[in-house]
Amino acid sequence: MFLAAVGLKAPFAALAAALTVNATVRNDVIYAGSHGKRVRTTITDSANHHTSYSTQVTYKVI
Repeated sequence: MFLAAVGLKAPFAALAAALTVNATVRNDVIYAGSHGKRVRTTITDSANHHTSYSTQVTYKVI
């Protein structure tokens, strides 16, 4: 039972970790943080196949 619950949460944990790593190295995110602005994050994926390579993350300072 525990493994099934962890298994369902694993993709979300991996996505959160990837976003954290990507966000910390982006100049836009660093600029927004140092100037008190917000960041809009958009995640897109291919409609035909879903892999770690087809996922794109973009950041926009708002």
